[in-house]
Amino acid sequence: GTITNPHPHRVGGELFIRNMVMGRRWFEREFPGADLSVLTLNDVIYGHTQLPQMAAKCGYKYYWSTRPQCLADRGIPMQFVWESPDGTQLICAHGQYGSSLATKDYLQGPWDEQAAAFIKTDLLHRVKHSPAGAVWLACGADDIRPLRTHQERPLDTLAFVREWNAREAAPMQFATPLDFFRDVEERRDKLPVIKTPVDAVGWSYWYGQIGNESLRTWRFKVEEQLLAAEKLSTVCSLTFGDAYPQAQLDQLW
Repeated sequence: GTITNPHPHRVGGELFIRNMVMGRRWFEREFPGADLSVLTLNDVIYGHTQLPQMAAKCGYKYYWSTRPQCLADRGIPMQFVWESPDGTQLICAHGQYGSSLATKDYLQGPWDEQAAAFIKTDLLHRVKHSPAGAVWLACGADDIRPLRTHQERPLDTLAFVREWNAREAAPMQFATPLDFFRDVEERRDKLPVIKTPVDAVGWSYWYGQIGNESLRTWRFKVEEQLLAAEKLSTVCSLTFGDAYPQAQLDQLW
């Protein structure tokens, strides 16, 4: 439901909001009737505590982000309710930013060995930190195409899922983020409420990437200029009855 996939700390607040609003307009135009209740930002940190308020005002009920992967080790489970200072709440989830099955070479050989490796490598940690009892396993994301390994070798994930469901008690199914969150929402009472920033910074080596010589500076400068232009346009409209066309300002955004 967005135009681009920005980290909240790399763009200004107004730019982040415009990205959601204009992105939703595009999806509503191109995919009439599509359910856009999940804000999905892959390979992106969570952000500041006002983000649930901003996202809810833009029509979102759920928020999926994938950075950093150490959140569960810091006491923030893989599903939780995030509350803004004004009381607005979003149901949130996080997990790995890359693929899961698609990076593994263990989907071959005897079934007992495959299942044991899958449980140890992919399931145990996520089950431990999933209070809703639902575990999200990406199957082709970020740098990995679906049904491929890192080495681009074909990977029969579909066969693995069929075999898993035939042999194991816990069901596995393909799902969209919306399917996943609807399942989590049924167990909302099991989710903790987080009222603090989840992760508003990122990690240390980013600061060299987002310094004064990077595009980050230009993003903020452009945001200031566009906001000033819209304010002047509003003043001209109220004073002279003539304003700069909003459609052209939107195109500049």
